[in-house]
Amino acid sequence: MKNETSFDLNLAIQHWRENLAQSPSLSRQSLDELESHLRDSSMALERAGLSAEEAYLIAAKRMGPTGKLEMEFEKVAPTQTRFVMSPGYLYGFALILLVLLLGVMTIGPLTSSGLDAAVPQQPPPWMTGTK
Repeated sequence: MKNETSFDLNLAIQHWRENLAQSPSLSRQSLDELESHLRDSSMALERAGLSAEEAYLIAAKRMGPTGKLEMEFEKVAPTQTRFVMSPGYLYGFALILLVLLLGVMTIGPLTSSGLDAAVPQQPPPWMTGTK
């Protein structure tokens, strides 16, 4: 007796898409396009006589691994993937700028007049003619 579970194409595609969605290189439009290709390919394979599960597995395999898909979309739309920064990076960058600004504000007065004013300035002996 076989224990066959029914294959849910929509669920399989949802998992496939969620895996791809983790890539910052792929926009929502790119994911929609890839999903459309996967569905079309899967349906064509089913019409050729494969089961829904077999058709999906072959169609997904033909699409290629996530890394390859990312590289291909990077070639087509390079501006889409450039300068992608998460909020965490932006907050970190802002914090670094703030620390640098505070450092400059603190050190600046010390070097221009504050630090020098605290040390009495006497000319060297050779300038005054005394030994």
